Amino acid sequence: MKRIVLDNGLVVILEKRPATKKLALVVGIKVGSINESKRLNGASHFIEHLLFKSNPERTADQIIEDLEYNGIIVNAFTGETKAYFYAKAPAAKITKALEIIYQAATNFHFDPKEFSLEKKVILAEIGRDTNSPEEYSFSQFVATLFRGTPLAKTILGTTNSLGNIKKEKLEEFKRNYYVPNNTDKKLQEPLKLSN
Repeated sequence: MKRIVLDNGLVVILEKRPATKKLALVVGIKVGSINESKRLNGASHFIEHLLFKSNPERTADQIIEDLEYNGIIVNAFTGETKAYFYAKAPAAKITKALEIIYQAATNFHFDPKEFSLEKKVILAEIGRDTNSPEEYSFSQFVATLFRGTPLAKTILGTTNSLGNIKKEKLEEFKRNYYVPNNTDKKLQEPLKLSN
């Protein structure tokens, strides 16, 4: 495994595995629900939803086509302290995978239509969790356990916070955290990525 720190603070970790015909690119950002104000609670998760939804180079449909035609799988997940997104691709498609990941990380202007659509998706997700006894009881347990600390905030946000998040504020939040020197420098072990 090779670890490289670029001049801009970005940490690059390379690991070659013999006889592997696929590659995985993982980006970890040190941002999560603990970094959000009450008004922006759910912002990190909202950004996760928008990562591959459009950018100045491609529409959401073009991103999907480029991923499918090149055999690239992307996904993302958000926690209390970190957000990760990744691409898995055939080794011959590394350039295309890097291009799509780079555009996801550096796109600070969300398409208004995609912003509105994803807000509805997340509000529905919050509704499902509220109506699920297991999810609801666990979220209440965490909120009670960590009451008065940043860990008490929900990753999804609330219907109030999500309903009030404006596109410009979400773009500003991403600009503040999605910077090279805020990547997860502790990403030493390969993440277990599902097929």
